[in-house]
Amino acid sequence: MVPTVCFAVFIGLGNDIDLATVMIAMIYFDRLSWCQNWFPKFLTDFQEMSVSFSHIQRFLLTPDLQPKFKDRQKLASSELSLTVKGDFFWGFSEKSSGDGK
Repeated sequence: MVPTVCFAVFIGLGNDIDLATVMIAMIYFDRLSWCQNWFPKFLTDFQEMSVSFSHIQRFLLTPDLQPKFKDRQKLASSELSLTVKGDFFWGFSEKSSGDGK
């Protein structure tokens, strides 16, 4: 649609159109169509990236222990003991082989 309108305006202004002008214009329109198709994708990707960054920032700024998952008990020596409610797993299993390796 853009090439048609541009050629119509070019001819409407009283200019002559030849093969060289058409070929150069079509090359420019091809380059512009790539940018026109790429720009909305860039905006969408940028918006998704900003949402992801806000999620990462919120995760990194959370405190290490949340109050509902911990209990503090006062010991006799006035030190605090921390008990974590729930399961904790590093992802490793203990080896039960008896050869010491």
